[in-house]
Amino acid sequence: MSYKEAYSVYERADFWTEWQTTDTLRITLSTGNSGTAYGFLVDLIETEDGVFTPSQLPPPTALTLLPGWNFVSVPRPLAEGNDTAAIFTSVDTGGRSILWYDTAAGRWSPFKATDQINLLEGFWIHSNETMTVPLDFSTDPLIPPAERRLSPGWNTVGVTGTIPATARDAFCSVKAQWTTLIGFDAGKQAFEAGIVNDGSGPNVDTRTVRPGKGYWLYMTEPGTLCAIGA
Repeated sequence: MSYKEAYSVYERADFWTEWQTTDTLRITLSTGNSGTAYGFLVDLIETEDGVFTPSQLPPPTALTLLPGWNFVSVPRPLAEGNDTAAIFTSVDTGGRSILWYDTAAGRWSPFKATDQINLLEGFWIHSNETMTVPLDFSTDPLIPPAERRLSPGWNTVGVTGTIPATARDAFCSVKAQWTTLIGFDAGKQAFEAGIVNDGSGPNVDTRTVRPGKGYWLYMTEPGTLCAIGA
């Protein structure tokens, strides 16, 4: 195999490398942490000029729950009849409720099976085992993109769309109101390093946020969070 590295840039928490190759390119990454998982996007779209361009990741069609607490959201509108907390009835929660945080009231609220699951909302669900919950997305093109009114303080939120985005882009509609974003690593059962609005270093706001995950978002003032994907 022969290849030529076109460019390689490491900037803060983001990493991007491009190669030109005439054969198969194998990439190995290591952080020294055993069990670390990496995802790769394979480009199979070729332009008229013979250039392969990045293909778009398909939207997640299921939520994968790991043992313990999971902080999740849905990335697209769910189909009518499959858009309530009843989709989680097969999850062994150990008797624990599915929870979302009511910021305005300052308290946790449990989901009932008949409660609708809305876009841009993050919620917590406990699972006693690894399992996959299928998502049945709506095919109605007349559903307008979602928006959600957020209150001052910590809000449980999700992001929309089909591909990961930077926190800066995902929360551009509340750019003037948000300060801190914190995700949760279900595999480690630990919170991730926070992302800071206009932050730097490990807290830079060009770090990615992912559809299907839930996040804590701190708001200094009320604001309307808008979807970046339909």
